[in-house]
Amino acid sequence: MKRLVSTLAVVWLVASLLSGQANAAPTCGGTTTTFVSGVGIVTDAFLATAGNCVLAQDKLFGDFNFGNLNQTGGQVAFNLQFFGGLEKHQVSFNNTFAAGTNYTGISFAVAIAPGNPNKSIIALDGDFTQSGDTGTSTLTKNSTPLGTPVGGISMTKIGAFLQAGAVTTIDYPGVQELVITESLNVNGAVSSITDTITESVAPEPGTLWLLGTALAGFSLIRRRRKAK
Repeated sequence: MKRLVSTLAVVWLVASLLSGQANAAPTCGGTTTTFVSGVGIVTDAFLATAGNCVLAQDKLFGDFNFGNLNQTGGQVAFNLQFFGGLEKHQVSFNNTFAAGTNYTGISFAVAIAPGNPNKSIIALDGDFTQSGDTGTSTLTKNSTPLGTPVGGISMTKIGAFLQAGAVTTIDYPGVQELVITESLNVNGAVSSITDTITESVAPEPGTLWLLGTALAGFSLIRRRRKAK
């Protein structure tokens, strides 16, 4: 009996992790632009307007803050790629980044849109595009809730080359919303900052029930074999 309870407890834990942790969604009381395919571009000015959001496939983006980034002519591009059953939603800040400037206060919120209870965010990756052979720039990035490592992303590039010791990914046990904050100390020819949000799909509840039943059955069979 103890083994059966233990097995079911494990199944419950797996189900809890896969179902994601619920958090508040972005505030979207203004205009929401929808990209059904998950791919599209909007201006910084649009997203800087309080309440304006983007629904890119099943991801809702909002509460954008551009800090001291020059919004004139700036754009935010949304993209979606699929890798081995995982969905990767990319958000790129395409702008003019002046060398010798430390850009801070850049942030936004992302949430899984309602109606997708089996999906969860499991990772955040950071990158920035810098051309040329010289110039040292550093990107730092973190989120609420915190993931692993709790120190977040920290990466330095000299020209286009990523330097050793960089932390480029934050992992999560499965969440449904993130508030992402980042800063970039620019000393080269930088053209964009990119955030990649990786999403997984959990098994249906019926599948988890079958998994639990199967594990419980295996436990009983093992007990009977040992009793013989």
